[in-house]
Amino acid sequence: MISLRLAGAALAALCLTQVPAGAQTKATYDTEQAGPLILEFGKDGSVTGEYPEYQGHIKGTLKGTDRIDGTWWQSKAASDDVKCDKEMNGTLYWGKFTLIENADQKGFHGMWGSCDHEPDDPWSGTLKQ
Repeated sequence: MISLRLAGAALAALCLTQVPAGAQTKATYDTEQAGPLILEFGKDGSVTGEYPEYQGHIKGTLKGTDRIDGTWWQSKAASDDVKCDKEMNGTLYWGKFTLIENADQKGFHGMWGSCDHEPDDPWSGTLKQ
């Protein structure tokens, strides 16, 4: 449960037990790597999101109280993005990610990787107030 802390202002704390059944909460982060990242947290531990700058999407799962593991995919590629050999969700630009909430609960740090490779590129964001 990114203890609904990751959603900070969106809920004061990501404590999924405080989210009504079927409800979701959103949080927006500013990132250098992908522009704005909008995350939506489901009561069931699911996390979905988008980063419009690259027509990108994420889908993940909360692990413990401060971590999200999942996959990303995007339609628009940056000049240094790796093109995968096979498609995922209709695009050749995709991979895995891990995001971990910062101790101050005002952002996250983590890694992303292309295709089937383990995440090894930094990804960080600051909660937009």
